[in-house]
Amino acid sequence: SVPGLVYNRDFPNTYKDRRKDPVVLFDAPTIRACDKRARPVAKHLQMVSSNCDFVVLWLDCDKEGENICFEVLDICKNNIPKSTKVQRVYRAKFSSIANKDIVAAFEGLKHQPNYNESISVDARQVLDLKIGVAFSRYQTNRLAPSIKRAGIRMLTYGPC
Repeated sequence: SVPGLVYNRDFPNTYKDRRKDPVVLFDAPTIRACDKRARPVAKHLQMVSSNCDFVVLWLDCDKEGENICFEVLDICKNNIPKSTKVQRVYRAKFSSIANKDIVAAFEGLKHQPNYNESISVDARQVLDLKIGVAFSRYQTNRLAPSIKRAGIRMLTYGPC
């Protein structure tokens, strides 16, 4: 069980100086790191995936769920047996937790996680980060005298 996304996206420390021109953030690299709150979950996944024969991913059936599938696989990759003849990773597809839907998902374990949907989530995360931080930094710097008088340290913007 995972509480949502295991990894988060951020800028390297060299781009975290708020005095830097926000425009540079659009070309800045981003890093993906395990969220501090998810580290115990990642350790647990590594432990329970040790010596496994197969992995069945039962996550939400949306793009975020696909992205979490690949995060889980990334955490467990060293424990999943390699085989060119036998499929080892399956994706359960279900729309409710009604008994008939769970049974149908289990009986239909032919799917694998959708990589294209997963990387579309990665792309959106990068865009959200770059747009959000750049615009927050821009409006904070541009409106600095006004917001300081109001006792506000920063004005933030979030695109989603």
